Amino acid sequence: MKNKKTNYPALIIRTIQKKYSYFLMGTIFLIALYFILASAISKIKILTEKKITPTLNITKNTTTPMQKTYTVKEGDYLWKIAEEIYGSGFNAYDIANANNIQNPNLINPGQNLILPTITPKSPTRGEIFTLYSQKRTIAENKYIVKEGDYLWKIALQAYGDGYAWVKIASFNKLTNPNLIHPGNILILP
Repeated sequence: MKNKKTNYPALIIRTIQKKYSYFLMGTIFLIALYFILASAISKIKILTEKKITPTLNITKNTTTPMQKTYTVKEGDYLWKIAEEIYGSGFNAYDIANANNIQNPNLINPGQNLILPTITPKSPTRGEIFTLYSQKRTIAENKYIVKEGDYLWKIALQAYGDGYAWVKIASFNKLTNPNLIHPGNILILP
């Protein structure tokens, strides 16, 4: 038997030639992975050095001389404030966002709110226009609240327009429009 020496470098070169495309793709993949990881690590270092935490939709809670403010009064809620200021209760979200209010139902008398400079959304303030709709089922100007009722449903039945709930709440001086109870009598303006 002959002692045959294996030429490993030649064997590796022949294998690379046969599998060249796989070798090339693997090399490109490893280089790309290296650059992606290096980029991510450098961004993390920059954020930690500057002590910046990535956030979304955070507005600074500082006032400038040009910003308007509003002091919350007893019985105020964001929808009502937005309606008074912008003519649209839908802007209540904008007020909550500008003041970093996590729970819009929790505002306190005496609290100062920043009023952002924004475009008013669809008007919710003004006269209720009675819509001729098949959904209108209440004709009287008084309504006795039943189990399962809520202002949107009552407004839809009375005016054919669910958005009229705001007018009902305002006219009846409801401090919390989400709290109506069976047996309550509401005046429908």
